[in-house]
Parts: sequence; structure tokens; C-alpha cells
Amino acid sequence: MLNLGLFEILFILVLAIVVVGPERLPEVMRYLGRQYARIMRTTQELKQAFLLEADRLEAKKRLDEI
Repeated sequence: MLNLGLFEILFILVLAIVVVGPERLPEVMRYLGRQYARIMRTTQELKQAFLLEADRLEAKKRLDEI
């Protein structure tokens, strides 16, 4: 997905420790994880809604042809 290598991940980790601090880092990581899961869940719901609507329109089109 992001195509990050080992050095990029280590750089981000060191940067996060410097910016956030080691005592708040677990809290921030949990928060970011929850937000990421929320975004993924919303994206999946939107995708499912679009697919259902497209299927409904396709079925209506076929019904009108018959």
C-alpha cells in the first residue's frame, strides 16, 4: 500500500519519538490506528453502497428491456 522500506519505517519511528515523545507514543499510535480503521470501514461502506446502487440500476435496465 505505502511501499515503505525498513529505513523509511525507522526514520518515521525516530521522528515520531522526537516529535511526540516516548511517553505519549503508544497513545498516539492507538489513536491513529482507530482513525485508520474508521476510514477503512467508511471506505468499504461507500464502496458497497455504490456497488449496490449500480446493481440496482443494472437490474432496472434489464427489467425495462424485457
